[in-house]
Amino acid sequence: VWLLRVEVKLSRIGLSIIQEAPLARELLYLQLELVRLEWRRNDRGIQNLKLVISDAQADCQLPGRDDARLRDRRRCESLGL
Repeated sequence: VWLLRVEVKLSRIGLSIIQEAPLARELLYLQLELVRLEWRRNDRGIQNLKLVISDAQADCQLPGRDDARLRDRRRCESLGL
């Protein structure tokens, strides 16, 4: 029997990792969709933590990064496609 249960459901959440010094800029943006977090504790002190994420995407925001879409386009151009 679970004595305590906490559940959080989010349809979408975005998280930015920011560098503040020497110049403020976004380093990484992470987007998660259909997130469910559940924590339970039973009468014997046993705890259960469950995290479910249906979709995740991480985007590097650094200048000069190697973007997969750009890399694919350059590859196609070099092959004459």
